[in-house]
Amino acid sequence: MANQTNLCGKCYRNKLEYQRKKRKQYIKENIITELTRAGVPPKYLQCNFDNFKKTGQRNAIYNKVLSYTQANKGELKESVFFVGDNGTGKTHLAVAAMRELILDLHQCYFITVPELLFRIRGRIRQGIEGGEEGVIKKFKGYEFLILDELGAEKVTDYSLQILYIIIAGRENDLKPTLITSNLSLQGIENKLDPRLASRIGGGRVVKFDCEDYRLKSKNYIKKRD
Repeated sequence: MANQTNLCGKCYRNKLEYQRKKRKQYIKENIITELTRAGVPPKYLQCNFDNFKKTGQRNAIYNKVLSYTQANKGELKESVFFVGDNGTGKTHLAVAAMRELILDLHQCYFITVPELLFRIRGRIRQGIEGGEEGVIKKFKGYEFLILDELGAEKVTDYSLQILYIIIAGRENDLKPTLITSNLSLQGIENKLDPRLASRIGGGRVVKFDCEDYRLKSKNYIKKRD
């Protein structure tokens, strides 16, 4: 009788593993659709680790982000902060990491900070009952969240409060957040909020201390012309 019970348990685990493999295969075949559903803009849908330009200092950055992503596969553990100037590849590698986590069956979502705050303000203007709380609850609830372009939003006490509630709430619930910004932690402390800087700095920090690849590419094209 005990052997039969163990066999049933083994069959159940095999069934779950089979379903997981089927789900992974489906997502792999439909990854662009999955990324779109997860909020990734069309411009970044093709971003992955393979097509990131790994020249000079960018190669070391690539390895750090890849290492972070691999460490979080299976069980999400740690938030991360990408900081650097425009055109250094922060959003590209953020989406590349997100792609791998989606392929590993994690629930992910991508949104810029200005758009997040715009959505909340829109719900308030429309008088939607529970609109503000509903959006905050939604973004606190994602298993893995990318907040792109922190610091690009208009700074108000309201926006800082919303950001703190979401970021601190996710940290307290042990749900990792990937944040990108042109502002350093010191810049966030000075321009935004010391409490916010402290929360963000509690995770891993990846500095994108390399040149603007977009600008470099444009200059290269002009020289060829």
